[in-house]
Amino acid sequence: TPAVNLSSLWLAPGDVVVSQRRGSTTTDTENAGNVNTLKGVKTAVLINAGSASASEITALALRDHDAATIIGETSYGKGVVQQLFPFADGSSLKVTVAKWYSPKGTNINKTGVKPDKEVKLTEDDYKNGTDSQLSAAEAYLNQ
Repeated sequence: TPAVNLSSLWLAPGDVVVSQRRGSTTTDTENAGNVNTLKGVKTAVLINAGSASASEITALALRDHDAATIIGETSYGKGVVQQLFPFADGSSLKVTVAKWYSPKGTNINKTGVKPDKEVKLTEDDYKNGTDSQLSAAEAYLNQ
């Protein structure tokens, strides 16, 4: 998946990126591959209320493995696996078939990923074309 491929750039081969559970049973675990070219590089991940699904998986995997600091606002909170079942008449049914969990067992469905450093975009940011979240990430990376 894109989240596993991206996370693999920072994580050791075999590190858990995400697992899926139905009830208390783990049905699938996805692990980092062998492309950790950014392992050990100081990293900031920016998130906001529009960050969902794969971006949340990536952010949590990197934080759980101490590979990144999350900066910004609480994310959307899509912590479920859904499957689409099409019907002959062109309609379809989307069904939640599992929940996904971070390497440390966190499911963020409906709560979102809370950043390590909360930075909100302000009305002044919008008016002035500035980005306080990006500025906070740059400051963190330059410490």
